[in-house]
Amino acid sequence: MTERAIEELKRRGKESWGAIYYSQLAPLDLCRLAGRAHQVQYGALISWLKRLDETPRAVPIGAIELVAHLVNVAPDDSELTTHVARGEASVGRRSTLERLAQQDSKFEVNCPSVVHDYRFVVVGELPRPDLHPAVFVQPQDGTGYWYPQVARHNPLRAGRAFACFVQLGNPVGIWHVKRPPLDAKVRVFALENAWSTDLSERLHDEELTKQTALLGVVGEKDTLTCRISTDPLAPSLRDSAAFAEHPIMHHEPRAIFCAPPLILDWKGGATYVEIRDGEGDQLLFQGTAAPGMMLTLRAQDQPADPTVVLYEFVERGRYRVRLYPGIKSFVDPMYEWWIELA
Repeated sequence: MTERAIEELKRRGKESWGAIYYSQLAPLDLCRLAGRAHQVQYGALISWLKRLDETPRAVPIGAIELVAHLVNVAPDDSELTTHVARGEASVGRRSTLERLAQQDSKFEVNCPSVVHDYRFVVVGELPRPDLHPAVFVQPQDGTGYWYPQVARHNPLRAGRAFACFVQLGNPVGIWHVKRPPLDAKVRVFALENAWSTDLSERLHDEELTKQTALLGVVGEKDTLTCRISTDPLAPSLRDSAAFAEHPIMHHEPRAIFCAPPLILDWKGGATYVEIRDGEGDQLLFQGTAAPGMMLTLRAQDQPADPTVVLYEFVERGRYRVRLYPGIKSFVDPMYEWWIELA
């Protein structure tokens, strides 16, 4: 009986959507028969019907009514209650009004609309404590990729409540070309089965819809957030010669003759610093540093305090010094100086 219902559901989906029916939304009346307050994909309904043949699990609420509707028989048909209900017919024959009166709690998601950093936390409540949250971010950079925010303990669960640490960035290291503010979509799912931590690769819309449908989508929430640049650093670079009294305040990448030692200063806490060779762009140093860091030559005549020296250049020449707000990210602007050590 359930096989006939699944085939009928597939037929209806193909008739409406063609080959892509699996990832498309099913009619609301079918979803409500399955106990869903909102529309879900055909794939989610098919997966849900397949659970009827899994033993010893109890028959989901609404199973008899949905199967009866798809195979065009009465809900109290003897074959239906015998082969589908397996002794649970009294549960499956609940009326739609009774089920709607006892439907799931509301799916709540709270996401900040504006963030001053590229990291934030999404919190919410699932419709039921047996469901699983899954959070995805899509930076509006033109690629259309969704990035799962998944790790061993992310999201965190406590009954229906959940919290997820989100990072507005590109974990595979592709630079976004859009300057801040950088908009991003945040999509949160309530799934019947947990999203695997092994599935951490980026996905397009169709892939995301297909993967979540296989896990059973009970609820879905979309929200929009953006990262704004507050420019808290106000960095400056000064040397021991021409720029000692008047530090360089700009960050345009143009070559400037400087006399070591160089001191890079800014407002705020530790930031991420890169130093590269100016000729071949070879990375020489990367790491965090505190305000007032010093760059000097290894063979310099003037002694420098070793506690504030971040890096020693091996020889004179052209270099590139980059400063990132916070730690290195893929959405924040960088400050860059091209210097020629005289």
